[in-house]
Amino acid sequence: MRVMLVTFPLRAHFYDIVPLAWALRSAGHEVDVVSQFGMTDDDVADLIRSAGLPGTALGERADLAPLVTARRAGQTPELGPEALAVDETAAADDPAGWKWNRHCMATQFAMTYPVEGLPAGHRPYVDHLVDHARAFRPDLVVWDTLCFPAAIAAREVGAAHARFLWGRDHVGWVRAQSLREQRQATAQGTPPEADPLTAWLEPLLERYGHTYEEEFLLGQWSIDLTPTPMELPVDHPRVPVRRLPYNGAAALPAWLREAPERPRVCLSLGVTARLRQRQGGTGQQVAVTDLLAELGTLDADIVATLTAEQLAQAGTLPDNVRPLDYVPLDLLLPTCSAIIHHGGAGTYAAAAAHRVPQLIVPVPRWDEPALARYVSDRGAGLTLGAADLTPGSVRRALTRLLDDPAFREGAAALHQELLSTPSPRDTVPVLEALTARHRTAGRPRRAGARISA
Repeated sequence: MRVMLVTFPLRAHFYDIVPLAWALRSAGHEVDVVSQFGMTDDDVADLIRSAGLPGTALGERADLAPLVTARRAGQTPELGPEALAVDETAAADDPAGWKWNRHCMATQFAMTYPVEGLPAGHRPYVDHLVDHARAFRPDLVVWDTLCFPAAIAAREVGAAHARFLWGRDHVGWVRAQSLREQRQATAQGTPPEADPLTAWLEPLLERYGHTYEEEFLLGQWSIDLTPTPMELPVDHPRVPVRRLPYNGAAALPAWLREAPERPRVCLSLGVTARLRQRQGGTGQQVAVTDLLAELGTLDADIVATLTAEQLAQAGTLPDNVRPLDYVPLDLLLPTCSAIIHHGGAGTYAAAAAHRVPQLIVPVPRWDEPALARYVSDRGAGLTLGAADLTPGSVRRALTRLLDDPAFREGAAALHQELLSTPSPRDTVPVLEALTARHRTAGRPRRAGARISA
């Protein structure tokens, strides 16, 4: 079959889908990895090529800054990445919490995929995706949970389509809360509240003559990398698949070929960002300097991911600190005794795959706090929240990870739990069957037809 994989144009999102792309190609299926050109600083086309995959970057490099500024006008100043990290435990007692999440999601998505207000001569991304789908004629479209226009493209060519969930299904969970509230309002005889998540999709759907259906927001089913114990209560077809670590292509550094003489610890850049928040914006230089100075007192080798600018600001480093601009975690972690990171799902999966205990300093953007709890609850690591975060607390927690063998046992158990989820290769026959079931259900439009803006 022909499979179009539509990924959000960020490095971490693309890395998550690479193992599935490889599995599909290895099974003999034709794969095309598609992303949006010019939306972020990541060179998506180069990332796709570096992974040895065929791909296409669609769209135009447009200056959307004026549009984004206009869309933000009048929005609550607190709107930011943390607003997308939902707290499902508060849904029953505080509907304002999930409604705020819903508002933030709708606002972010509307700014990401605008139809109105584009610069002269530029077309919406949905147009580019539909044209490409008509040329490629996929049987299956797999789309990143943030790439909603791909569902429209799939409908236009009659392809089956599934969301690719790199994290918990926040969109599905928030939508479920809206539907539950609408049912309650109907039962009480009161007008239901409008759902901004569906409202922002309407201009995209109208462009091609469609009205809202749940699959345009949630897919016909979901391919889910989230560990099953972390899954949100969303009543939607789900195909679990193991998250395999892929962190980019790189040559193995010579020093990694030799076993370390003392414990080696990986320090991820995201932790310094959290320290900066904790210190009230006093500057990244202070956070990096203080943290590395504290870790410099340990009898351990600290491998810290630092950019050239951060390295210059950090000044003289302790003797046990090795700064790196970048090295794939899949190469580094097999030699490590612990990792300190911000709670990103890709970093968590790489550590779990190599049985490495984790010290997580969650930076809330999507699933980070939930992942930190998941790792800690299984005895595979420790969590430090913002209120307790200091260079000294990081050092003390890291010392516990290195000294207590129970954390290594917990990391091994977490690894076994990861292995219990079907691999991408094992998932391919499931996708084949679902595609055969769903691809004839689409209502393909006559090739070349388009609803005018």
